Amino acid sequence: MKNFAFACLLFAGCVFAPLSGLAATMVEELTKLAKQNPATFALLDQARIASNAGDYATALRIYRPLAEQGNVLAQAHLAEMYREGQGVPQNDHEAVKWFKLATEQGLAEAQSNLGVFYDDGKGVAQDKHEAVKWYRKAAEQGHTGAQFNLGAMY
Repeated sequence: MKNFAFACLLFAGCVFAPLSGLAATMVEELTKLAKQNPATFALLDQARIASNAGDYATALRIYRPLAEQGNVLAQAHLAEMYREGQGVPQNDHEAVKWFKLATEQGLAEAQSNLGVFYDDGKGVAQDKHEAVKWYRKAAEQGHTGAQFNLGAMY
């Protein structure tokens, strides 16, 4: 069982984040989740597989309840689905809502994405100061995209 869990972690680190559109900064969260709650990790993996296959209805059916229960990874994925209009109508306001919930748990990828929304004025009023705040929080955690965006703000 330990070998299977380790193989899942390797798979998640190499495939989950890049294919889902969420950065590798989420691998740490996946690692914690796999150790703490293998069943939830397995559900997230099923949702990832469904999403990558274009079966957004299945992904949504898995992500939404987990997101509503406070799972930070599901919140970020649900936000991505709303941002991209995958299985749901494209809705920047909903994307911002779910990214904000994920930022409350310190997820760097969500912080960086929220910075982009404020930077571009999508789903929220454009606010460069708020964008810098979120880019900085993500950058301090090593998120390279946020580091780039933060540098571009100056």
